[in-house]
Amino acid sequence: MTKAYVQFSDAAETTIICAFSCPQDPTDYPNQGEIDDTDPRYLTFKNPPSRQNAEIKAQLAELDSKSMRTMLEAILALAAAGEKLPADTLQRLQAIEDEKTALRAKLCVNP
Repeated sequence: MTKAYVQFSDAAETTIICAFSCPQDPTDYPNQGEIDDTDPRYLTFKNPPSRQNAEIKAQLAELDSKSMRTMLEAILALAAAGEKLPADTLQRLQAIEDEKTALRAKLCVNP
């Protein structure tokens, strides 16, 4: 792991507002810290929630499109054969819905 030199917004050290390549003068940059580059606070600083949310929303849109195609395929198959919804179609739809639920859980509340 690599260390990151950061400045927090306050003494609570919950939000990173700046990153440095080396320690700085604490009188010029208060609330400094040295953390691992895998620290969730640092990862959020490097990849802000708004970008994360945009990526997740794009994935959700793609999954919505897939689920609509799958439902259309199922409806056409039913209409053509006069049968019940195929089990594999239900499984595919459920897998897509599960993936969408997991992505929605990752959406950041405060972008």
